[in-house]
Amino acid sequence: MTGERSGQRIAVLDTETNWEGALMSVGAVVAEEGLLLPADRVYYALPEECAVGGLYEDALDLGGDLTPEWTVRESAVGRLAAFLREHGVTEIFAYNAAFDRRLLPELAGWRWYDIMRVAPYRRYNPYITDRDACGGTGRLKRYGVESVLRLMTGSADYREKHNALADVLSTVSVLKHMDLAEGLEDEYFKVEVGEDW
Repeated sequence: MTGERSGQRIAVLDTETNWEGALMSVGAVVAEEGLLLPADRVYYALPEECAVGGLYEDALDLGGDLTPEWTVRESAVGRLAAFLREHGVTEIFAYNAAFDRRLLPELAGWRWYDIMRVAPYRRYNPYITDRDACGGTGRLKRYGVESVLRLMTGSADYREKHNALADVLSTVSVLKHMDLAEGLEDEYFKVEVGEDW
């Protein structure tokens, strides 16, 4: 991910699942690489899968811009793929991308990058200091996006909303704080087909 791609658009994506582990909602933001200013967004919730219920079902519709478009899975994923193609996106970034990619096998043709492979590690994240609790690899002991964003923003109160679109916007903040969309070796945090964490 070098300067040769400057001006290219990337997507940042998040999913939420129901009690059965099925995709319940998906949110995506397209941003110009380097600037990381959201240019466009989509957010879909799947009524049949939502009817099963889930841990964060109350966060599906937070009103305003965080209200999903309700549609069936086939339509949601087809429209998401069309959205990515329309914006010329070839790369999808996600926090725990292997999980999201597994839920969206229809998007296997895109290159996926896992922010969780770099953001919680001291060697890549200048916000992590020697005072922060890390394991032997330098990874934060609490390495979820909430912990990482608390460090980066200095806000001990930050909590994920568990609304796929709201959480995507938080993930864009991680990328922006770390300049992760440029300057790291592609292969380090690329998620390969069939890879499972």
